[in-house]
Amino acid sequence: MKKTSLILLISSLFLSGCSFPHASDDPYAVSDFNPIQAEPSEQALDDERPLNSTLALATSADGLTYTPIEGWISDQAHLPDAVVDDEGRIFLYYTGWIVGGELDRTAVAISEDNGKTWTYKVLTVTGGESYSSPHNADIVLLPDGTFRLYYTAHTLDFTEGIHMAESQDGVHFEYKTSVFVPSESESKNSTTFLVNDTWHMYTESDEGSDAIWHLTSTDGITFGVYAKTSFPMGDEFVTPNNGIWIGDTYHLFVSTRKGEIKSWSTKNGNDWNPDDGIVLAPEHGHRFVKDPTVVELEDGSQLMIYVTDIVD
Repeated sequence: MKKTSLILLISSLFLSGCSFPHASDDPYAVSDFNPIQAEPSEQALDDERPLNSTLALATSADGLTYTPIEGWISDQAHLPDAVVDDEGRIFLYYTGWIVGGELDRTAVAISEDNGKTWTYKVLTVTGGESYSSPHNADIVLLPDGTFRLYYTAHTLDFTEGIHMAESQDGVHFEYKTSVFVPSESESKNSTTFLVNDTWHMYTESDEGSDAIWHLTSTDGITFGVYAKTSFPMGDEFVTPNNGIWIGDTYHLFVSTRKGEIKSWSTKNGNDWNPDDGIVLAPEHGHRFVKDPTVVELEDGSQLMIYVTDIVD
């Protein structure tokens, strides 16, 4: 009698439309790894390693002045870049000191609630095995939903250049081509944006911030050298990070030696002017803010993800 009753109970559950728990159909619901949480450590301000860096958040109503907000993404991480897809999900690409048990890898943090919570994926690129793993992610979302990733990698002889891969899910990429690998110099840490029908890419050369490569393209795949340029601010040259459109003007954020974030603006991708004021300055005991990326949220506000030092 007990066995018969159990069979009848299970049958009634299925007939009533109930089912047993199953894995989520959302491919972004589960993290591949847990992000690093770290304590402050002694580190020079100009040290490029992310050992004492954390990814922080700030918000803005006008796109040019930002206020830090509560939130945490990952420690020992830097070089962020982000896009928002048609469903409002933020895809944040960054380089972590340790990602999924591997040293110095690129990760993707995905948020479906405007940056309040995140899941974490290990970025993969199939093909292009003769190059090192991707670094310095420079992400663009195309109108058809394709994620196009420009990134820095080096060959076996350690020649650094810019390469490109594409993805339909923003996590698993397929290598497409080398974009710019100068034979007698180097190219790294690109930022890329579209103005009308022309793609513009700015990328560091072996001369550092004093001489920035400016490349242009009509298809975003084949680039040619337009010029070598620089972004002087006071007694220093700054390196472009990432930018945002506000009306018909593109504002490109830069990081200064004083540990502040400022910006330059253009309407055509070629001619630039420094904007007035400071976009974001360190506060509450932080020594620096740098390497910002900004996305626009559904309510019209801007969310900045930036790098700062870990403090108690």
